[in-house]
Amino acid sequence: MSHQHLLTVLLLTIGVVLPSQADTYADRYLQQTGARAVLFAGNGQARYPFKPENTYFLFGTDFKKGNITYDGIYYSNVLLNVDGYLDQLYAKSDTSSHPVLMVYDKVSSFTANGHKFLHAEDLLPDGSQVTGYVEILMQADSCILLRK
Repeated sequence: MSHQHLLTVLLLTIGVVLPSQADTYADRYLQQTGARAVLFAGNGQARYPFKPENTYFLFGTDFKKGNITYDGIYYSNVLLNVDGYLDQLYAKSDTSSHPVLMVYDKVSSFTANGHKFLHAEDLLPDGSQVTGYVEILMQADSCILLRK
């Protein structure tokens, strides 16, 4: 057997024996997030080219425990906050300090800090210029009061 063939066999054997780091990170992620892993698979928080005076988050810098229906599944006691500048919902895991963007089309509704939010498109008539999340302030049989 030539040296080149021996080196190839040796390299292939080493590749089989060594574990992949990606698997290790993925396993650790799944252990920490459990059944909520689908919630924390989005993009990270937006970076702004300017520094906000206080915060752009609706509920301040602290995320509030709330409930979310995401991709048809209801999750309770999730740390949530809304980026009021970009009108985006973020969730944060109990084990991480990094917020994750929730995919708008997968969010049916959410509540946080005593506020309930739905998609404007689901509540307003066709042709309305309002898009994004709206807060339900009051709801009765014949009317609904919303805040953008």
